[in-house]
Amino acid sequence: AESAESEVVLPPARDMDDVAPISEAAIGSPARKAKTFQVDLLRDETRKYGLDVSAAGKVCMVNSIQEDSLVADLNKQLQETGDSERIIRPFDRLLSFNGKEAPQKGKEVMEMLRNTHGSISIMVQRPFIRKVVVQKTVMQLGISKIDGSTFLLVTNISDGVFKDHNASARPEDFLRMPARIVSVDGKKGGGPDLVKFMEEATNSFELEL
Repeated sequence: AESAESEVVLPPARDMDDVAPISEAAIGSPARKAKTFQVDLLRDETRKYGLDVSAAGKVCMVNSIQEDSLVADLNKQLQETGDSERIIRPFDRLLSFNGKEAPQKGKEVMEMLRNTHGSISIMVQRPFIRKVVVQKTVMQLGISKIDGSTFLLVTNISDGVFKDHNASARPEDFLRMPARIVSVDGKKGGGPDLVKFMEEATNSFELEL
């Protein structure tokens, strides 16, 4: 079933200077673009997509894909035809349907998902997954967050470990908000679990984002 894990609107974005100091190395660093692609499928009113998705702010993110579903069948077909780069995966973002402009809120994408049938084109964005080692300089993490069942979404940072990290981070290791964390030291779990893993770390922890 298509389900909404959370429909939380993120707080308004603030200037980076209000969030954390930027190291000299990070100034002027080029932003990497996430991969965007389109998938096409045919849905009748009785068939489920088989997507479990979360909505937070402007993001509608795939949590998981159920077996024996429309999207699972699409993924199998893409795999068999050698087009595996367009397989829909966990953490992919659903941007728009049938060429319609992307809504301003992720939950609006979810509503489009539920109400659309027939011939459907879905624009999908795949964020880069990267690993960053964070030194634990103090005990306080200093984060505002949204908990997901398979991720932690950090929406803002204040005094603490994350702010200290950004003060001296290399461009490729700088943590920009909002930041989606999917594992800590190789361990996965829901938002509360990921916070616990960071809090229990001694000298440092490795984030997968």
